[in-house]
Amino acid sequence: GYEDSTGGLASTVQLAYMPEDVEMGNWTSMVGGIIDMTGVMFLKSGIWQVAHKINMDNASVPFYFYSFEFEGDDSLFDWIFASHPNLPVPGGVAHADELIYLFHLPGDLDDRQLLTSHRMTTLWTNFATYGNPTPEQTDNWKELGIEEWKPFNVDELNFMLMSDNFTIDHDFSTRWNHNKRLDIPNNPTTTTTTAPQSTDVTSEPDTVSKEEYDEVVKAKQSLQTATEVVGVLLGCSLLAAVLLGVKLRRVSTV
Repeated sequence: GYEDSTGGLASTVQLAYMPEDVEMGNWTSMVGGIIDMTGVMFLKSGIWQVAHKINMDNASVPFYFYSFEFEGDDSLFDWIFASHPNLPVPGGVAHADELIYLFHLPGDLDDRQLLTSHRMTTLWTNFATYGNPTPEQTDNWKELGIEEWKPFNVDELNFMLMSDNFTIDHDFSTRWNHNKRLDIPNNPTTTTTTAPQSTDVTSEPDTVSKEEYDEVVKAKQSLQTATEVVGVLLGCSLLAAVLLGVKLRRVSTV
């Protein structure tokens, strides 16, 4: 590990990600900053660096950058952590939540979510068709209230901010403190949140009944068993094919 003898690294991290009035060691006081810090370290900073690298190496090729921050009632968070229904944080917007709105995944979408899905599929279809998510050849994106999606470049740092509105913003690093002052139950030190909300984030995290939990666990175990069986069958088939090939080669040489 890194020996922080001066405390400079710890102070830098605290100043960058924690609220000014943070109580270090207090989970409810620190959790918003922890979410931001891990998000930056595991995903956001790497994506930001890659975006710059792509544009610098291929400046003539349009490159479209987006940040998906739409919070609906359906989230992959509930599936990822199905076996841990009582996590001490609200789910918020999970990594890859946009897949819910691009593909036919399980979920009962309300009107807000359906509009988001329509917007997402329109942008992706336009890009596949015209090479531009908001092209001049069609007004379908304008009819959905979407701003023109300007390509990213290292001088302007354009990106599409996808929440209840689809608008152009600048400099994705300004979104890295998204949860810094996150409200969670029994947290007296935080009072506001910057995240667009479709549900009350000050309420307890969603939970499932024991019966629902048992059904999820059962389905997960069944899927795991089926995967193992398929793996064994594929392995046996591959082994049989190899043995047959060796046998046929020996016969042909005799």
